Amino acid sequence: MKPFDDPPLVPLRMGDDLGPYRIYRRLSSPQGTELYQALDRADPAAPLVRLEVWVEQPHDEFMQLYWDEAALFTLFHHAAFLRLQGLGNEGRRYYMVLPWRSARSLRAWHEAGSGLPWPVGAALSMARDVALGLGALHRWTLNGASMNAIYGALSAESILVSARGRVLLRPVPVAGKIGYGRPPDAPEPGPGTLSPEAVLGLPRTPAADVASLGAVLYRLLTGASPYEAGSPIERLQRIAAGRFAPPRALRPDLPASVERLVQRSMARDPSGRPADGDALARAIEATAAEEGIALGAAAVRRALREIAGHRSRDDVRAPRHPYRD
Repeated sequence: MKPFDDPPLVPLRMGDDLGPYRIYRRLSSPQGTELYQALDRADPAAPLVRLEVWVEQPHDEFMQLYWDEAALFTLFHHAAFLRLQGLGNEGRRYYMVLPWRSARSLRAWHEAGSGLPWPVGAALSMARDVALGLGALHRWTLNGASMNAIYGALSAESILVSARGRVLLRPVPVAGKIGYGRPPDAPEPGPGTLSPEAVLGLPRTPAADVASLGAVLYRLLTGASPYEAGSPIERLQRIAAGRFAPPRALRPDLPASVERLVQRSMARDPSGRPADGDALARAIEATAAEEGIALGAAAVRRALREIAGHRSRDDVRAPRHPYRD
């Protein structure tokens, strides 16, 4: 562990520079992270970018090594992911450069809707889109060799949803930084989205991402975390044992086929789950077809309008969030 004698860094202000970028404004930032909207000093007419900044801490002994490895993901492009445009560091500040998108995290939408269950079509649509993105990551090859990549820290915080119903994933290195091995002051990836094998310290495959997405889908459909417990230790024990209430116990009107889909994706044994993101996407589409449920951005948009109406009726202000304009 390397001690720092330097005082805590003061957040950047409008007009400050970070690498080749000039800060336009600071955004609402989760603990352990600084988020900024910035412009390229070499090309002020270029579109604004989002800088996600982590300040190196004494326990981040391998920060530079991590950043060097993260640079590989600038080579991964898929429509379901925010593209990682670049990385850099200046002193203790390590930053990622992302395109500016008007979207909010799924966690923020949960909060805006007071944690109420989502319509089945919207929940399945978002899960299908995320699964397709994960499938592309699981298939990723570089120079003809499989990257054996997994997302590893999927949660409601790493899924972004625009008002038009488009679903995006934060880049893998971003998720990795707030996921496993995160420093103590970094934000949690979200309650109850770890896979059993992650909790047990077993090797993780693409099926681990399927389990995490299954937990996200469970919360979308029921409004509750699948592994809710009285303490973090008890929650981890529930995850390791694959112990959660059947979704229909919390939402009786849920179609039985949708419940089976969720339970299968969250199976304790990885061999009992869809093997990867593509397999889960196909399972979601088959279930939706069986129930006559239409998938797509239109279903998500309708749900977002319902959330906005609920917020208006209850006179609850939308939460400030780093992925909101």
